[in-house]
Amino acid sequence: MMLVLAAALSGCGGRSEKEKLQATADSLRVAIKKNREAEIVLIGIGRVLDSIDHERGLMKANFVRSDDHRYYFVRLRNINRHVVEMEARVISLQASLKKAEQQAASAQTLREKLEKAEAEVTRLQSTTSVIRQNKAAAIQLVYLNNNRLAQAEQELLDKDQLLLSLDYHATAMFHLQQDRRATFYYQQALVLEETARCTRFAPAKKRDTRHEAMALYRIAESLGKEEATQRLAAINKTKS
Repeated sequence: MMLVLAAALSGCGGRSEKEKLQATADSLRVAIKKNREAEIVLIGIGRVLDSIDHERGLMKANFVRSDDHRYYFVRLRNINRHVVEMEARVISLQASLKKAEQQAASAQTLREKLEKAEAEVTRLQSTTSVIRQNKAAAIQLVYLNNNRLAQAEQELLDKDQLLLSLDYHATAMFHLQQDRRATFYYQQALVLEETARCTRFAPAKKRDTRHEAMALYRIAESLGKEEATQRLAAINKTKS
């Protein structure tokens, strides 16, 4: 409880709260000391009262046996003096007890406040513990999400690289295939052109074969074969 009380004082703190507590503790020490003194005084009063009763008995016995009443009055005056002193001490004691009761009530109020403060500190500690746990869980979740995000980004990069690679290979394959087709049509055109050139006794067949060769040259030209363009130009020049 003292540790929690210290935490409450430091957290809700203030030096004024510590000073109030210290002052109340000092007051309680004084009250306890006065209560002990009052207990001693009460014991003394009891003894004096017993002594007074004893003196009364002696005075009554002496009064019966003695004709000297001065002794009786002297003892009576002493008893009265003791009674006055006891009354003064009782009044002082009552005042001290009343003050001690007030201090005890103040101490009880402070004790209740301290118990409430202790309960509040316990509640705050529990809330703080929950907040710390939630914070740790949130940090862990953020860490996991960051890792997952990094993994997802890396996967996207890998897929982009794969798509780029596939696109590059597809483009290369397309151009290669196109070049092969152009070469194929160009070579077929060369064969037909050579066939037409070697045909001498069939003019119609020669003409048709040349037309087929030119058609294949045009296909090869459309596929990017520069040699086909050159052959078409040469054939057209020969015609003219």
